[in-house]
Amino acid sequence: MTKKILKIIINLVFIILILIIIVNLLIFLFGFIWLQTYKAFTGKTYVAQIIVQPLQTSTDGKSSFTLTYKQVKSLPLNAETVNIAKVEFEEPQTFTLQGNEFRIGGQILKLQDFLSLLGVKTVFKINRLESSYLVAADEEKFGRTVLDLGGGVDNIFIFIQQNEGLFRVFIDTAMGDYPGKNVQNREITYDMFVTEEGFLLALSGE
Repeated sequence: MTKKILKIIINLVFIILILIIIVNLLIFLFGFIWLQTYKAFTGKTYVAQIIVQPLQTSTDGKSSFTLTYKQVKSLPLNAETVNIAKVEFEEPQTFTLQGNEFRIGGQILKLQDFLSLLGVKTVFKINRLESSYLVAADEEKFGRTVLDLGGGVDNIFIFIQQNEGLFRVFIDTAMGDYPGKNVQNREITYDMFVTEEGFLLALSGE
């Protein structure tokens, strides 16, 4: 093998390595920009207030209720230090849903610990509100309501969740989490939190 050919091979290998580095940097940059559409949090974070009006049931057994969703304006807020009574909210959204229980939540993406050096460890996005019946037969008869919040689930998260093993180096887990509550015969206000284990609904003030 001549020195000229060896030099060409070395140059090609060098160029390929540079291209691989550039592509990986672009992927990392794109991923970091995408993460900004989610909210980072540590510990227990206060994210929303939910007001549920009394259950209304017709003579044929069909149930419905009104729910008002108020997302915290300046996320994230550490629930251990913030005064929840003084929190400011985004414009309230009110929905009428079919059923006698509700579920609300979204996607949680927990990154590997070494990425905490970038200030991002776990991120979340609230993007789904749905209702259902406690009795399956009632749901089959009357139906239920399913709504997107905040634009719904984006395609990138869907891809990550479907190919989670490919991203194991960076991602610990990608999951959807939707806690629910039964609708009562009186108005009830819930505080919604997110922890590293998922979303949490609690009676307001508790």
